[in-house]
Amino acid sequence: MAVIGSLRDLSLVDLFQIIQLGRRTCVLTLDDESGLWYRTYFDDGFVVYADSSKRYAPLGEDLVNAGAITREQLKGTLADYEALGPERPRFGTYLLHRGTIDRETLVEFIQRKIKIKLFDMFLIEEGTFTYELTPYRLDEDITVSISVTELVMESTRRVDDYKRLSKKIPSVDLVVRRETRPLAELLRGDYEFSDVEKEVLRLANEGSTIRAMADVLNIDDQLYILKIVNGFLNLGLVHLGMPEPALGKRSVSEP
Repeated sequence: MAVIGSLRDLSLVDLFQIIQLGRRTCVLTLDDESGLWYRTYFDDGFVVYADSSKRYAPLGEDLVNAGAITREQLKGTLADYEALGPERPRFGTYLLHRGTIDRETLVEFIQRKIKIKLFDMFLIEEGTFTYELTPYRLDEDITVSISVTELVMESTRRVDDYKRLSKKIPSVDLVVRRETRPLAELLRGDYEFSDVEKEVLRLANEGSTIRAMADVLNIDDQLYILKIVNGFLNLGLVHLGMPEPALGKRSVSEP
């Protein structure tokens, strides 16, 4: 049985809470106006998996960005993994069996990925949902179980953060550019930059949009990049500008 509706009539928060209270085992799919879809799998009212047509960074990149493994470890492991052929297990399972990460770390990163997809889903204000109360089978080696209450609370907080930051940074397609003055003149006292902050500054030297920064750095969480850029704006290290028009194109007002 499938129920189709609009977010104009029923919000995602309401949908998730209905599924939780009814302890439903079901699949909820949301299609947004841009053509992307997000699909959430529930078991007895808990979220167990999420999928999307949006591109997300692979598990290996998540582990490197978080410092769980090194870039060299990832390269070596990927080469051995690819050599296993088409019957190879999931990459996370392979890392677990190889001893590169433990089960607790793998479960943590699977949960993180699911949450990031759902956080993106909760930012959607216009779309159509399909609710299917049917049995399903997940082709996953390791499954998780996430509380809807936890997800709704964290998603609501993140939506509020996005709205607050959007007053200062109205679009992730604005270009972030580094100020020309030396850092020593702009910073007061010692400031320890994280590895990601250093990369954001490097990209700002070249002039990069926030969306492009997240893509280049293989970071799914654009809110994380937004917060870094906002901090740099407050410190006077960067400024925002409009993207330059593509070469060969002129605006209609040009002669």
